[in-house]
Amino acid sequence: MGFLRKHFLIVIAVLASLSVAVLYRLLTPKQYTVFARVVVNRSQIETPNLALEDTKNRWVWVRDGYAIKEALLSGEYLGQLIDELPLLKERYSRFQDRQGARVDSVAGATPADLRAEFVRQVSKELNVDFLGGDSFTYVLSARDPNPLLAKRLLSKLIDRIRYLVVEEPKAVYQNGLLLLRNERLKKQNPTTQRFLDETYQSLLVASLLFEAQAPRRLEIVQRPAIPLESSWPKSARLFLLALAIGVTLGLALEYLIHLARQTRVQTA
Repeated sequence: MGFLRKHFLIVIAVLASLSVAVLYRLLTPKQYTVFARVVVNRSQIETPNLALEDTKNRWVWVRDGYAIKEALLSGEYLGQLIDELPLLKERYSRFQDRQGARVDSVAGATPADLRAEFVRQVSKELNVDFLGGDSFTYVLSARDPNPLLAKRLLSKLIDRIRYLVVEEPKAVYQNGLLLLRNERLKKQNPTTQRFLDETYQSLLVASLLFEAQAPRRLEIVQRPAIPLESSWPKSARLFLLALAIGVTLGLALEYLIHLARQTRVQTA
């Protein structure tokens, strides 16, 4: 009881801080964080007779890795997901109902601007970590009150990586071969015809080797899965933080009162 009387302000501050923490814990929607991890494997078979030194250059892989990261979080791609994911489309409809009036209140604003604002909010809950050219690993995470939506967002990001590192290069090879094939059919002088033939054969070999390695090019190390516990709010962390704030605030109040009393005594 003596401690309570002596440090009444600290006790009050701690109780008030803990009360706020309890209310925050009860009123704050739970947030779930879903993780995934994928590795892009480099080519194991070198293409003969082709000068592809870039494929051995670490800095080229780093550059390409960060380019893929930017493509995953691009506003254009995330905007496409609104129409592909029913859960995300439903949330966007609710967002339109709540924020639609803002479009009319801002000069020049259009529904496209409202959609861009929603996409920006979605992107804030997504995180893509590229671990560098040596491992070429991506750690993906999505945080959302709906763990199923977070899981599906990560699945879409993995599909996007697969497209960028497997399907798109395949299409580039096939398109290049088609253009060269058509060009070879045109009347060319012997030197140009020979050069086109050599280029076509080299590109065909590269395409076949890429096709052979494509199934192993992307490896999913950790598939997205719904967590059984929420990532926030964490009760233990929340209450420890509230306790620390309460004690600090109480000590500060006691110190200020002590200074005020000393000043009053000195001026008396």
